[in-house]
Amino acid sequence: MNTFEWAQRLQKARYQLTKREWDIVAYIEANFDVLHQYSMQDIVDATNTSRSTVHRFCEKLGYDGYKEFRDAMIAYHDTIAAAPAPFPTRDLTPKTASDAALSDAASAFDIFQKGLIVDMNALHNAVAMYSEAQIARITAMISNAKTIYCVGYETGAFMAQFIGERFSRLRKRMQIVTGESRRIKDLVFSMQSGDLIWLLEYTKAFDLYQGVVALAKQRGAATFLMTTYPTSPLIVRVDEALLVHRGLPNFKNSLAVPMTIVNSLQLAYEFEMGADKRTAALQEWDEFASPDYGKEMLDEPPPTSYGKENF
Repeated sequence: MNTFEWAQRLQKARYQLTKREWDIVAYIEANFDVLHQYSMQDIVDATNTSRSTVHRFCEKLGYDGYKEFRDAMIAYHDTIAAAPAPFPTRDLTPKTASDAALSDAASAFDIFQKGLIVDMNALHNAVAMYSEAQIARITAMISNAKTIYCVGYETGAFMAQFIGERFSRLRKRMQIVTGESRRIKDLVFSMQSGDLIWLLEYTKAFDLYQGVVALAKQRGAATFLMTTYPTSPLIVRVDEALLVHRGLPNFKNSLAVPMTIVNSLQLAYEFEMGADKRTAALQEWDEFASPDYGKEMLDEPPPTSYGKENF
């Protein structure tokens, strides 16, 4: 079982839960970072439910009981936790985490080194997050897509641009979709069967993205989600999802892991392309990116008039 599976099970069971079990879900979503430390009685007391209610909830997720559910949470926590932590342990909100880390630094070089350690720890932990079968399915989705729509909002917009730049080098047809919600909906309206919608959820945007996913289902387009939120409601609505944290608590907005995952997916896609197609695509890109590209047009004298024949 991969460490992300508990969140996927939670999403699949959402529509089978009672009101009391929904209270447990709300508590989990608010405390999943530390939930692995809690006993069943802690959950009962915090949610004002009963041990039997918690047990039934765990069974609906496919676990034998709370112990097996808690073991899954421990496995998840151990995977994403940094060890050892490069900064003093303290209670930090995401908004103040980076400022606090800076205040602990002795010098610019000190914070430079610690920043690298944080990201290296995060990358090391990411290695155990994904299965071979899952990456194979996602690589096939990328390979088979006629057009890839990279959809990003706020922080996700930067990632969408990055993905578009990486894969367009390999002659993959890319459509970068960023901006305000109305603009995003307009830009994805042309999607068709055989296309891939690649969603980047690094700012909570469920209300925006759920419409995109629903349209993709209607059109027969595939959907792939990269998210930093383990309990994102989008997880069970898309065809494939990867939990890709954007950083550890001390550097909440680091994109080292997501960008590295994108690079690795690009390598997997290049492997599937085969040597001949890969070489041809990169040669074409090199010609396009060459400083001499278009030089012959610049050397030509400008037209003396601008009639219809010039347009």
